[in-house]
Amino acid sequence: MSISTLIINPEDVLYKRIPDQPHLRAFLNTLGIEPRHPKVVEKAMKAARFDALMGRISRDVYYNAILKVHSVPEHANMRAGREALLADALLARPNIKAIEVLNQLHAAGIRLALVINTEHSSSEIIQWLNHLGFIHTLWHQIVVSNEIGYMIPEPTIFEAIIEHTEGNVYLSRQAIPWLIERGIINLVYGDDTSVRDAYNVYNIEQLIDLLVA
Repeated sequence: MSISTLIINPEDVLYKRIPDQPHLRAFLNTLGIEPRHPKVVEKAMKAARFDALMGRISRDVYYNAILKVHSVPEHANMRAGREALLADALLARPNIKAIEVLNQLHAAGIRLALVINTEHSSSEIIQWLNHLGFIHTLWHQIVVSNEIGYMIPEPTIFEAIIEHTEGNVYLSRQAIPWLIERGIINLVYGDDTSVRDAYNVYNIEQLIDLLVA
């Protein structure tokens, strides 16, 4: 089967998040507030994060809820707090080799599609990736969870891509068994070997040998 489309879940594949939150810390410092431990925030925000990723609540509502967990008073400048959270959410280091490899795949005629669980819009993701070095013209299609109302690994988030293309390959940190059952090759970036019939990729440069004839 010839490969026509590479579908990518880009988290920890194309880039690495920077976990520190300097902008939030600076904002909280102006209020004399010590940040809550990340695990405390994660636990408190589990339901709200799910709703934000599913598009059930807006990003502003979600970020306001995070600020409240940090004990930010309602009379504070919540907009500045949201801007700090957004700035931290976009902190990432690109995989430089990934930029080179995707440019080569695109030049070879392989369509590149993204599927992402995120509270950000598809247009924001395009702009952000462009800032990281992944030029906006790379992408054949981008599907984000909050705009479609479904999350990875649910089938519906993939349907808009796989129903209209053949020769699909999926690249992520984790394989998805039902995609394999549909005949879609799963490439796992890293050491996870928990899913049978998925193939591990340990160096993103391997994609050139695997996908370009």
